Amino acid sequence: MSNATSIGSVVRVPRDCFSTQQQQQQQQQTLSKNLKNKFGRAVIATVDEDYICVFWENSSTPQPIIDWNDETRRNDLKKHHFLNKKFLVTPLFLPLDAKQDNDDGKEFTISTKNILPLLDFEHEVIHGSTSSISPREWKDRADQLLRLGDATAAIPYYEAALAMTSKIQVGGSALIQRKGRIVVVDVDCINEEDDTTTTVDVTFTNEEGEEEEVVVKENQLLLCLRPHRNNEDDGNGDSLMQQKILLNLSRCLLQLAEIDF
Repeated sequence: MSNATSIGSVVRVPRDCFSTQQQQQQQQQTLSKNLKNKFGRAVIATVDEDYICVFWENSSTPQPIIDWNDETRRNDLKKHHFLNKKFLVTPLFLPLDAKQDNDDGKEFTISTKNILPLLDFEHEVIHGSTSSISPREWKDRADQLLRLGDATAAIPYYEAALAMTSKIQVGGSALIQRKGRIVVVDVDCINEEDDTTTTVDVTFTNEEGEEEEVVVKENQLLLCLRPHRNNEDDGNGDSLMQQKILLNLSRCLLQLAEIDF
């Protein structure tokens, strides 16, 4: 890890240092529980010998990091139109600073002892060198960020891994929304009608317990599920990778739900 603490550098800081005095008085017990050991990214505004002034970078709102302009990603997008989404699982979050009008753009002073530098790979992503990263590497990096307590930073890495493991295929399964609920469907046929439109024949068990066949547009697929076969992996050494990604994504979202009051 680098140790850059110059003006304009991005660092990782404890989230509880950004709670206002009024919040601390009104929600002291909740804050101490929900923000303990939770971190977020901030930009250094000024530097002193023992203290720095910082302000939030994108608050608690996760931002995608996959660059779909990359040639490899464009090829994936042409094959799998449902991937053309900000995130596959993570919902939209109202930024924390949008809820706290009094703190918008406000600087916070924090001891240099409490800041952490970004991990080396975070600088790589900032500069856009992501085309050679495998799903396993995306997940491993997300795991490191989650262990640091930075759910906001971890989510885009899990989503990147999820997008690369969510591949539509005949005989596979997928999730769609049907009559207000999420259902698991079997993919029977993929119909490429033209360069921009693909339909999918799917089968599922309806509410009456009967098998039903429907045709949906590919962009209606929420997520393609990877089949799990005993003693067989995906070439990355882990047959349960997608399940682990989804589990840790859930942990990240629970953390954000606690701090995004």
